[in-house]
Amino acid sequence: MILTNGMCRIQAMVAALAVGAGLASVASSASAETVLSYSPWLPPGYVLNDTVLYPWMDEVTEVTEGRVRVEPRATGVGSPRDQFDAVRDGLVDISIIPLGYAAGRFPLVEIGELPLLHENDAILAPTFYFIYQEHLAEFEPFKGTHLLSLYTSTPAHLSTTTGIINDIGDLKGLKLRVPNSTASQVAKAVDAIPIQKSITEMHGLVSAGVIDGTFFAPHSVVDFSLENYLQYMTLVPGGVGQSVQVLLVNEDKWKAIEEADRQAIMAISGERIARAAGQAFTDSEEDATAKLRDAGVTIEQMSPKVSEAFVERLQTVDQSWYVSARAAGLSDPEAVLSDFRAKLKATAEAQ
Repeated sequence: MILTNGMCRIQAMVAALAVGAGLASVASSASAETVLSYSPWLPPGYVLNDTVLYPWMDEVTEVTEGRVRVEPRATGVGSPRDQFDAVRDGLVDISIIPLGYAAGRFPLVEIGELPLLHENDAILAPTFYFIYQEHLAEFEPFKGTHLLSLYTSTPAHLSTTTGIINDIGDLKGLKLRVPNSTASQVAKAVDAIPIQKSITEMHGLVSAGVIDGTFFAPHSVVDFSLENYLQYMTLVPGGVGQSVQVLLVNEDKWKAIEEADRQAIMAISGERIARAAGQAFTDSEEDATAKLRDAGVTIEQMSPKVSEAFVERLQTVDQSWYVSARAAGLSDPEAVLSDFRAKLKATAEAQ
């Protein structure tokens, strides 16, 4: 009986150890999964959500075999202008940083906001990523975070309530909502009055008559249901500028991920996201333009005469970037911008 009781105790101990080992294995498996929180501050219908961002999140899970997962928060963490600080300070792990809302903080990267670069974002966005990696990444402008990707949005045009721009003088005194400091310089260069406000404030501004227009791509007019107010769009060759968006992850959270998984994530990020974003923006323009025309919006190409005057006026914007870029440590910003424009031209000619 004593032996039997002893055997029972041994069996019980073995069983307990097995259960404990199983629980430890489960706990280890659970702790091995890294969940990266994402700040979804962009509107639900935003063009990149279903075409680029959320598919990329699914891919992160796939390429890491479930060890890393990106999980959107219920709501965005902070305002659009707070996104960089929120990621750097660990309030959220991943977010898209709209560069225009952080005016002056990242002067080197503002090269992507310059006007008259290229009207096709499928060409512009990935070329901008290449230029960043080749000329600007060494300056580490986003310290405290790790860069997953960056790209440009669709180049904007002149979207107004007053009429098509048939003369450079038509812009004088127009109150234009601008998304960033570069666009503000563009407005001033053509004697318009810049009003720098968030895109989320557009409806209230234009419906109340506070502004006469903005720098918008066709899809932006559609996305924010402004076609009943912005009844005219003048298409500018090369565009009047575009926004820069940067996809960042908190540096400490990134370093906590195993190296093999970091490599797998970067293989589906970087230029791949920039290329996908540029194509998604470009694809959305054809449909948006058709919707605007159906809604009665007048869309016309800027005349060569006005375009020539426009280009001449906007030379001051490039000059301004040279000054700020040189102050930030870039020794030859003129050469970098020249390389950017040359690569855009070569890419366009190759297609």
